[in-house]
Amino acid sequence: DMNNVIHSINSSNQLYKELSKKYHPDRFIDQEEKAKADKIFQEISKYKRNYEKLLSLKKQAETQLNINL
Repeated sequence: DMNNVIHSINSSNQLYKELSKKYHPDRFIDQEEKAKADKIFQEISKYKRNYEKLLSLKKQAETQLNINL
């Protein structure tokens, strides 16, 4: 229903903002971590309206970059 759609969009927007700030490649000095962050950041940008995919990317980023939100 429409309420679920609106809630999903709002939730995905908030999570997107949080993830895009935290995992932006410019925040990393180490070149290997920067490359990983760049790949994750591109995926975050690609799926910015997909809440479930963003949650999956958050877990992936936490694992690969050892950062918890």
